[in-house]
Amino acid sequence: MVATEQPDGSLRVYHFESFLLVLAGALLVIAVGIWFTPATPQQSAIWDTILLLFSLAALAGVERSEFVFDKQTQSLSWRKKTPFRQESGTIPFSAIKSLVLERDFTRAGRPGNARRLVILTASGPVPVTNAYSGLTAAAEQVGTEVSAYLSAGAPHPIAFDKT
Repeated sequence: MVATEQPDGSLRVYHFESFLLVLAGALLVIAVGIWFTPATPQQSAIWDTILLLFSLAALAGVERSEFVFDKQTQSLSWRKKTPFRQESGTIPFSAIKSLVLERDFTRAGRPGNARRLVILTASGPVPVTNAYSGLTAAAEQVGTEVSAYLSAGAPHPIAFDKT
């Protein structure tokens, strides 16, 4: 996830889940490679079916999202796409209440280390990504940048809860 200020003064937040795409591709390569092993055709077909199902599951998790905060129109335009679903919307800045780093939960019901950035609006939460990630601190950094962008010149600052 990365936030960049555009030449027109808007702030663009972009996220692309490339790991799952690479994983799906690797599984497909292995599925092709199965046919060059000394396995029977029936065993190869079974392994290919399993690998293709796992590939499809990984592909379903590939997500691309783009959030554009535009001070000129005082609105947020967002778009999220997966191979099987597409969502989009527009939210006026006045409807944005706060930002929060949402944490996943472990099996014991305690907060885990994986996080995602969520925009809390008057009509409900809008997660920037559907997936939680614990690999980088990008969500926290982007949340800080978005909060600063929305708070600059606003009558009331937009809170960002990092807990």
